[in-house]
Amino acid sequence: MTIGNEDDLEKLRAAGRLVARTLTAMGAALNAPGRQIEAFARRSGYSLIKNLASHGVGASLHEDPKEIPTWADRSDRRKITEGLVFTLEPFLSLGADWVEESRRDGWTLAPPGGQATVQYEHTLVATRNGALVMTLAA
Repeated sequence: MTIGNEDDLEKLRAAGRLVARTLTAMGAALNAPGRQIEAFARRSGYSLIKNLASHGVGASLHEDPKEIPTWADRSDRRKITEGLVFTLEPFLSLGADWVEESRRDGWTLAPPGGQATVQYEHTLVATRNGALVMTLAA
């Protein structure tokens, strides 16, 4: 889902390839992708929505590990373990750091100031040979 004008959104779409480049090795810190995503966002002039995060996936859509930040969180000491299935889903924006739920439908999320914002999501499986990205086209 995207919010904002087409020129701004095109800038954000170009950043979507970032998610696939933040793949990390098994045993690495679970917050490593967040550090990489935040560094990219800062270099590129984007902000990150910080009231939404990545998460584990299993029998249900949102499972442990819950709340995997897509920004640098030095307090997060969790590790990527073999077999872990999780998402990487940064929300990049041109100025917002928070979104709110729409009162109209109770589902749509948008920044209060209407800044251009885009979400990218990939599902990864940690294997001993590296990350398997389930959502990338072959």
